[in-house]
Amino acid sequence: MIKFECVTELSELQCLFPGEPFCDNVRYAAYKTEYGGNDFSLLFSLNGNICILERIKSDKNEPSVTDGLLRSALDFAFRRGVDTAVCSLFEFSDELISLGFTQKDGAFSGNTAELLQGSCCKH
Repeated sequence: MIKFECVTELSELQCLFPGEPFCDNVRYAAYKTEYGGNDFSLLFSLNGNICILERIKSDKNEPSVTDGLLRSALDFAFRRGVDTAVCSLFEFSDELISLGFTQKDGAFSGNTAELLQGSCCKH
C-alpha cells in the first residue's frame, strides 16, 4: 500500500519545492510519498473556492502514484468546501483526463466532488 503524507508547513513545502514562489496570501499544501526508492510530491494551493494543482514531481512510469497524489489533493480541497480544481500541467494530461478533468482555455478543470467519484460513476 502507498501512503500519502500531507504537508502544510511552509518550511517543509519550501524544501519539497525549492525555488517555488510562495505568495503570502495563498494557502499551500502538498502530498508526498516514497515508492520504489523514489520520492514523489504534488504541490497545490487553495484560493477561495478553487484548488490549483501547481507542481507534480512524479514519474510517468508510475501512474498509480500520480493518481494517488491527485486524488489526495482533490480530497483535501473537497473536505474544505472547495468545489473547483484547475491544473495547467500538460505533461500529466492523460492522468488528468482519466480522472475526469476537461480541457478548456489552456487548462484542465473539474468539479472536485465529480472528480473524486471517478469516471466509472459518470453517466
